[in-house]
Amino acid sequence: MKKLILIRHGEVPLAWQRRYIGSTNPPLSEEGRAGCRKLREQFLAHNPVKIWCSPLLRAVQSAEEICPEQEIGFDHRLREIDFGDWENLSYQEICEVATPSQISTWAENIDEMVFPGGSSVREFNCAVDEFMDELPDEYPVALITHGGVLMRIISKIKNLPPERRFEALLPRGVMKVFEL
Repeated sequence: MKKLILIRHGEVPLAWQRRYIGSTNPPLSEEGRAGCRKLREQFLAHNPVKIWCSPLLRAVQSAEEICPEQEIGFDHRLREIDFGDWENLSYQEICEVATPSQISTWAENIDEMVFPGGSSVREFNCAVDEFMDELPDEYPVALITHGGVLMRIISKIKNLPPERRFEALLPRGVMKVFEL
């Protein structure tokens, strides 16, 4: 049995909440750090043989709180998507600067979305898929990463179509274990 431990980084300071902060690199809030520390005992009980983490600060700080004594590998493919010109904007602010075509593509045809000045969703998904395909057959494995990465992984595990991807979005500071 292959056990996959998935953790979304902890909460960020209020200034970044309810904003699209893909490649932006805010730290965890004190609440976020405390929440991650609460995961420590449950996480360690799974005894992961390998822990992978996004190199972005909020994920790194989450790992420091959850598993401070463990060796951690970092991989750029676990970074959040780059929202480009929409970084640090709320959904309402994005709607004010985006074209109707961009909003329509984002909502209805996500795989074709390229964020203005940012990442292609297709390329982002391919990078996440490539990372998952390269995992060795040693389990349990833990990933400490971001909402977009986890939506991709969980959507594939559950065979969710793209339009249902938000069903796979974990709240910040939450751990979910899958047996594959």
